Amino acid sequence: MSKYKPEFCIDLTKEMAAGKSDTEVMAKWGVSRGSFYKWVREYPEFQEAHDVGKVMFNAIHEGLGVAAMHKTIDIDYNYWKDLGKFRHGWAEKPMSGTTN
Repeated sequence: MSKYKPEFCIDLTKEMAAGKSDTEVMAKWGVSRGSFYKWVREYPEFQEAHDVGKVMFNAIHEGLGVAAMHKTIDIDYNYWKDLGKFRHGWAEKPMSGTTN
């Protein structure tokens, strides 16, 4: 399936809100990465659905990372952090301190 359908917007937001990545959604739909990101560029409603879904996806995964840091769930924090770097291009940022 490589033809855009407006109903993808609802499904995209729903899937990402459930914690699925762009790649997992592409696999579910059987669509190429090129087509998916072309839709993001060409269809404002799809871009909006992707932006909203990405916020929800990130919130889920950031919550998992915090829980892993606090050892309230059994997830290897370093693995989670490296996966985030790979998926989202996260970079190590120095902690900024405040001076009094």
